[in-house]
Amino acid sequence: MGGSAREVVVSFRLLLSAVLVLALASAPLAQRQTTDAEPTQLPVRRVVLYKSGVGFFEHQGSVNGSVDVAIQFTSGQLNDVLKSLTALDLDNGQISSIGYNSVAPIEQRLAALRLPLDSKPDLLQFYNALRGARVDVQTGTGVVAGRLLGLERKPARDAASEPTDVLTVIANDGTVRSIALRPNVSVRIAERDLRDDIGRYLAVVASGRDQDIRRMTLAATGNGTRRLVVSYVSEVPIWKSTYRLVLPDGDASPVLQGWAIVDNTVGADWTNVELSLVAGAPQSFVQRVSQPYYARRPEVPLPQTVLLNPQTHQATLREGTGTGTVRGIVRDAQGGVLPGVTVTLTDPWGRIAAQGATNASGSYQLDAAGGSYQLTMMLQGFTTQRRDVTLPIGGSATANASMSVGNLSETVVVRGEMPTVDVQNARQAVVPGRGALGEGAAGGATLNFAPQAVQNARQAGTPSAASTQDLGDLFEYRLTQPVTIRTNQSAMVPILNAKIKAERVSIWNRTPGSGRPLRAVWLTNTSGLTLDGGSLSVIDGNAFAGEGLVEPLKPSERRFVSYGSDLAVMVDAQLDESSGRYTRVIAREGVVTVNEESLQAWLYRIRNEDSTARTLIIEHPVRPGWTLSTDPAPVETTTASARFRVAVAARGEETLRVTERMVGQARVSLSQFDDRLVATFTQRGVPEAELRRALQPVLEARAQLASAERQLAELQSRVTTIEESQKRIRDNIQALGSSSQERSLRDRYTRELGAQEDRLQALQTDIEKATKESDQRRTELSELLQKLTFEVSVK
Repeated sequence: MGGSAREVVVSFRLLLSAVLVLALASAPLAQRQTTDAEPTQLPVRRVVLYKSGVGFFEHQGSVNGSVDVAIQFTSGQLNDVLKSLTALDLDNGQISSIGYNSVAPIEQRLAALRLPLDSKPDLLQFYNALRGARVDVQTGTGVVAGRLLGLERKPARDAASEPTDVLTVIANDGTVRSIALRPNVSVRIAERDLRDDIGRYLAVVASGRDQDIRRMTLAATGNGTRRLVVSYVSEVPIWKSTYRLVLPDGDASPVLQGWAIVDNTVGADWTNVELSLVAGAPQSFVQRVSQPYYARRPEVPLPQTVLLNPQTHQATLREGTGTGTVRGIVRDAQGGVLPGVTVTLTDPWGRIAAQGATNASGSYQLDAAGGSYQLTMMLQGFTTQRRDVTLPIGGSATANASMSVGNLSETVVVRGEMPTVDVQNARQAVVPGRGALGEGAAGGATLNFAPQAVQNARQAGTPSAASTQDLGDLFEYRLTQPVTIRTNQSAMVPILNAKIKAERVSIWNRTPGSGRPLRAVWLTNTSGLTLDGGSLSVIDGNAFAGEGLVEPLKPSERRFVSYGSDLAVMVDAQLDESSGRYTRVIAREGVVTVNEESLQAWLYRIRNEDSTARTLIIEHPVRPGWTLSTDPAPVETTTASARFRVAVAARGEETLRVTERMVGQARVSLSQFDDRLVATFTQRGVPEAELRRALQPVLEARAQLASAERQLAELQSRVTTIEESQKRIRDNIQALGSSSQERSLRDRYTRELGAQEDRLQALQTDIEKATKESDQRRTELSELLQKLTFEVSVK
C-alpha cells in the first residue's frame, strides 16, 4: 500500500497525456486540417510615444488585390487596440472585415464543460470528478473492469512512509475492489465520450499558455496595388529623458546632449520606424472591451395562472386581494442603523409593487399582494442590495440587510442560478486571402504616409538628432533618422546635441542644513528646442561633477540645475533688526483705523575657502504682505523666493543685507480707548499729546459715564444692605414669644423696620435719578463716538 507521491504525479501526467492523444486521434479529420496560408504581417512604420504611458502605432504597406494582412500584438494591448483601431485602404479599396483570436476567460470556458474541474486539479480531484465512469484498471495481477467509485487519500502510517491513494472500483461482477495507485498500476477510461470530454478539457487548459499573443487579421478588398494604413493606441512604458552637460575650460560654449530611453514591449519589431517622442500626458484610460461579458438574465417565476399540478381551492370567506408583509432592519458595516434607505418591491415583470424608506431606527415595512418579488435597498454612498423574497398571503417575511460604504451595486440571489453559456471562440469574419503584401513594403520602396517632418529647429552649434514641434501643451521630438528596436528590447536614441549658455554658480537658501550651498549651473535653453524634464549629468574639467534633475524647459527659458555640494563655501543668516511703528491714526464713525509699518533686516555672511572665486546665489524667502527694498535689488524672483547675486573672492568674505517692509492696518473700537490703550499707541510712535487732545472729548465723556455708573452702583448696594437687615429683623420677630419683655423687643424691631422702609423709599427715588443720569451719559457718549472724527499722522 506504499508508493511515493512523485510516482503518483508521474502516473497522473502519463494518464492525461494518453487520454489527450486518444482524444485527438478520435477527432474528425476535418478539424485537424490546416487552414489557408497565414496572412502576411503588416509592418510598423511610425511610432509616437507619449509621457502618459501610451503609444500611437501606424502600420503601413502595399497590398495587391484582395488580401489578408495581419498585425501581431500582446494580449495586454488588445483592449487599447479594439477601442482605437483605424484602418484605411487609401486607393479605392476597402477593409471588409477585421478579425482576431478572442479568448474567453479560462474559468468561463472550463465552466462550460461537463467535467467539474478547475484549471489546476490534483489527482484526487480528477478521479473524484470521474465517479461512475467505466474504467479498466491494469494491475500486476490482471485487469479489473468496472465503474469508478472514487479515490481516497489515506494518511501515512509512520514518518518513514508517505500517504497512499486508493482507488475504489465496483467490478462488473459486483465486487468492490480497492486498488492502491502504484507505478505499476494504470487506469484506462473505457467510455469514448468521456475521453473526448477530457481531451476538450486539456485543450482548454493548454490554450491558456497562448493567450499572450494576439493576431488581428484585416481583409483588404480591391483591385491592383494599393496603400494600406492601420493605426491604433496601445499602452507602452513611459519614455525617459536624460541629459549630459559638458562644461569646458576657457571661453568655449557648454554642450548639452540629450537622450531618450525607449522600451519596445509590444508584440512586433520596430524596423526602420519613424519615431516621435511627445512630452505631455494626453488623457487615456483602460477599458476591457476584449473581455467577453455575459449579462445575468433575471429569473422570472411562472405566472400563477399556469397550473403544474391539479389543485383544490377553498371557498371565499371575504373579498380582498390577499396581502403579505415584508419587514426588516438595515444596518451599516459596523452594525449601526441606517435611516433614509429607499426600499422597493418589484414584481417579476419589473413593476414597482411597493416602496418606502427606513425610519430613524433603520426599520421598514412594505405591504403587497402575496407572491415573489425582488427587494432593492438603495442609499447614496452605500452599495445597493438586492434579494428575492416571497410574501405569504396574510403573513409576513423578514429581510434584514447590511450595507457597506461604496458605489458598486451588489446583487444577492437567494433562489436559483442562471445557466452558464458555452461560447466557442473563433477568428471573426475574415475573408479568405487572395494576395500578399506588395514588394514595396518589404523591398525598400518609400511609402509617404506620415505627415511631413517639421523643419529642424535653429541650433546654436552641432545639429540636433531630432526636430521638435509644439502641440499645444505638448511638444514632440521627431527623430530625423529611422530607428530599429526589436521586441522586448530597449534603446537610447539621441534627441539633442547643441551648444547652450550655462553659468557655474553656487546656490543657498535658509532651509535647515549644514550651511553649505549647492554647486549648480544657471542653464539658459538656447538650443531652440523645448527640453523635456529628466536627469542631467554634469561633466566639468573632463571629470564627472555630479548629477541633478531638470524640469521641462522652453526655448530661451533659464533654470538652475544643482548637482552637488559646495564644500568650500559657508553661509550664515541672522535676523539683524526688527521694528514696527504706527504711521497714521484715523477715527471715523466710532472706529479707529491704524496704519502700521514693520521692518525686518536679514544679514547673510558668506566665506569662501577655495582658491577660486565664487558666484553665490542666495534665495531669500518671499513672505505674503512683505516687500523687499530695492537696495540691493534681486536678480530675479520666483513664487517662493528672491534671488540675490553675491560675488565672493577667493579665500574672501562678503555680507548681504536684505530689508523687508510690511504695511498693514488694524482696527480698534473708539469706545475701548483708555489710558492703557493710549500708552500702547505712544509706544508705537504716535505722539501722546496730539493723541490725547484728539481723544479728550471721548475721555471726558467716558469719565462722566463712569462717575454716574459708580453713583448708581453705590445706591443699589445700600438698598441691598437694608434689605438684608430687614430679613434679619423679621427672622428675630418670628422667633419672639408672648412675654412682656419679648413684646417690648418686638415693638422696637417694628419701629426699626418702619425707619428702614422710609430710607428704602428715599433710596429708590435717588436710584431712579441716578439711572436716568447714567442712561443720558451713555447716550451722549454713543453719539459722540459716532460724530468724533480726527487724524493723527506720524512723521
